[in-house]
Amino acid sequence: QIFRYNSIVRTNACSVTAGEGRGMLRILHPALATMNHSCVVNTRVFKRKDHVVCVRAQTPILKGQEIFNKYTSFFAGQIERAQLIQDNWHFSCSCPRCKDPSDLGSNFDSLHCAVCQGSMFPDGNDLSSPWVCGKCGDTMPREKVKVLEDKLTRKIRNSAGDLKLLEALFVENLNLFHTNHHLLVNTKVQIILEFGKLMEAQAQVGKSWSLKQVKRKVDLCCQVLDVMNRIEPGLSDIKSLVMYEMSAPKLMLLQYNLGTGKQELMEVKQEMENLIVTIKNVCNNHEVFEEGKDEKIITTAKALLKDAKDFYNEAVLSRTA
Repeated sequence: QIFRYNSIVRTNACSVTAGEGRGMLRILHPALATMNHSCVVNTRVFKRKDHVVCVRAQTPILKGQEIFNKYTSFFAGQIERAQLIQDNWHFSCSCPRCKDPSDLGSNFDSLHCAVCQGSMFPDGNDLSSPWVCGKCGDTMPREKVKVLEDKLTRKIRNSAGDLKLLEALFVENLNLFHTNHHLLVNTKVQIILEFGKLMEAQAQVGKSWSLKQVKRKVDLCCQVLDVMNRIEPGLSDIKSLVMYEMSAPKLMLLQYNLGTGKQELMEVKQEMENLIVTIKNVCNNHEVFEEGKDEKIITTAKALLKDAKDFYNEAVLSRTA
């Protein structure tokens, strides 16, 4: 009987923090435990301080459509997801992502073939599936792919917090891993966050951001968001974070481009309208999904939204009238 209860908790409970410095708890929410997993999720689960959970739709859910939860991290690749799901929940995922070797066209697990530089994809979703080149048919055993991914994971961990090391690590691995491979996307997000810290420190001492910094950060954010739009539909927490990091430098870049004639007025108008929607989504994420727990980000995002609307009305719309 004890073994049965332990198995129920192990398979169905979720991990939550017990508070700063107090470790983790395993809590069984009966209703939450009935939700099936999909790597393309349509809900978000918010855990409150009292351990009550709130499930909200991340994407529109039609009547009769199944409501899914996601048991794995956004950054988990196919090898990690398949092993984690098998070890903890004892099934093999057959969601749209796991059935598509290209991961819905995102190349989230793609490698470059050493023979012809074509794209190599996992040939199936079981725990022994190799990677196969779609161009020349060359194969790479799953075990070797795991060794390569584990090696890069350690390098990423050792480079954490160092912008120059992360940038160098990203460039040196482009020959082997697709630029949208989950480990390089992880690296891009870390670079984005390090740019954020650097640019915030510069702003605090009155130092202007360089155009090179702004362009690099915006470009990386756009690359990551393009991947997320394929495999992480709706407003997820990590997508909101990248949107937040992109918003201020994107506004600055559009202001510069309009002022210097680098972009046409109507192009800036369209991009400004998209940016305003993006910042509204950031506000919505923190006020609704995150229930206002980070007041600093909400205040910053709302101030940025006002700046964006002012620029749009005064510098863009006034010239199109």
